[in-house]
Amino acid sequence: TIEEQHRLGTILQEQIGEKEKAKVPVFGIVTAANRRQLVRFGRQFWVQDGKTAVEALKSAKFPAHVQPLVSQS
Repeated sequence: TIEEQHRLGTILQEQIGEKEKAKVPVFGIVTAANRRQLVRFGRQFWVQDGKTAVEALKSAKFPAHVQPLVSQS
């Protein structure tokens, strides 16, 4: 819903801190009916600390976790 989108955006904005230090991109999976789509949030939603952002999202009842974009082998 629009309300959930606004709430999500607000939480992410709170995690940005100083814009020049926000270096962690944010991705989400949008689910509707039988479809799932990966969405990359714009640069304005990048955060400083992925783990702190995940905790804030979980506290707001959004399912969230940190996952590297590339394998670290």
